Amino acid sequence: MLTLSQLAHLLAIRSETSSLWNLGLLTNKPLLGALLLSFGLQMATVYVQPLNPLFKTHPLTQAELGICMASACVVWIAVELEKLWRRRHR
Repeated sequence: MLTLSQLAHLLAIRSETSSLWNLGLLTNKPLLGALLLSFGLQMATVYVQPLNPLFKTHPLTQAELGICMASACVVWIAVELEKLWRRRHR
């Protein structure tokens, strides 16, 4: 959950005022590639059996993974709401 929250936070703080959608995530290929690679590696540490003992992890259920994703979205939404508040109070 912490890693996914950090990825969401990094995406959200690319700009102090512009939202992620205005910055164009899909048009920034290096950023999208880094995001997908980071997410893929994180999922590998959880779901690839030989990596489980090395990282002391075990596979999450769908519900647990959903909770982690939802928690990461809360971080992103909180930062985006703060940026919206800043834009309106300038």
